[in-house]
Amino acid sequence: MGDNVIIGTGKSIGMRYWSPADFVTNGWWDAQDYSTITESGTVSQWDDKSGNANHAAQANAGLQPFYTAVDPLLNNKPSLNNIGSHRYLRPPAQIQCQRVYAITYYEDGIVGAWDSHQSFLGKFGVGTRITGRTGQDNWDTQGGATNFNYQSDIYKDGGTTDQTADALPMPMTMWKFESTVLHNQFWEILSNGPNYTNWDGGIGELIMTDGTEDLATQQKVEGYLAHKWGVTLAVGHPYEFGAPVL
Repeated sequence: MGDNVIIGTGKSIGMRYWSPADFVTNGWWDAQDYSTITESGTVSQWDDKSGNANHAAQANAGLQPFYTAVDPLLNNKPSLNNIGSHRYLRPPAQIQCQRVYAITYYEDGIVGAWDSHQSFLGKFGVGTRITGRTGQDNWDTQGGATNFNYQSDIYKDGGTTDQTADALPMPMTMWKFESTVLHNQFWEILSNGPNYTNWDGGIGELIMTDGTEDLATQQKVEGYLAHKWGVTLAVGHPYEFGAPVL
């Protein structure tokens, strides 16, 4: 970001904040980077910043998610959102994914149970997905071997305790989903095909990796997302008080 810091000698040196551009990602979508968004109230394309050209698109205007430049449910920052209708974006190719980082919220951030199987991310058609469990407050862990949730640990706001059974209520939250299996499939953002419902909420940033990054890198991703979006990190997190820098 080009900021300068003053060190003990009184000299100024350039300081650049670390970002996901500094490690290998398989997909990276950022609502704060308006240059990556093609929209006219609804979003027809959300460009991938990973370098893999996995630009998520939707040609049907009636199925395009909404864009909000100042979303009060996302700390007055931009979001792609979708309430009460089936809207989603699809990257053009299969993406390998074993770990997902996301900034998101569900409904009004207060509701304590899922209206239905609300899918945040999933396979086009029936298959691997990250979804809530109807009438409960937990992430769905009953979907069998192809369900991303079923074989993953889920962490909230940089914490180290599995939060699978404690998903709602969900104001703006940073999630890290870690599957035990590397999934390679066509994905949908904000939905999961015709058999599961759309995500009744908003998304600020989404990062997909093959899961090979070490713990130090995972913590950098968490620190980057938290300080960018205004999320309070778990006590003791290495970036609790400042974003990662290079």
